[in-house]
Amino acid sequence: MAKRELPIIAKGMKKSDNWKGRLIIINPEKSEIAKKVKVNQSGEYGLR
Repeated sequence: MAKRELPIIAKGMKKSDNWKGRLIIINPEKSEIAKKVKVNQSGEYGLR
């Protein structure tokens, strides 16, 4: 399965297909993880 381009949290949200894991944020206002990684929009993000 080919990897999709996702915004990479560690790289200032630049899109890349070189990621190791995914983070899916549904409700950033209530998510402790979203606050910790400073994401304020719902969506799918890549992790390195």
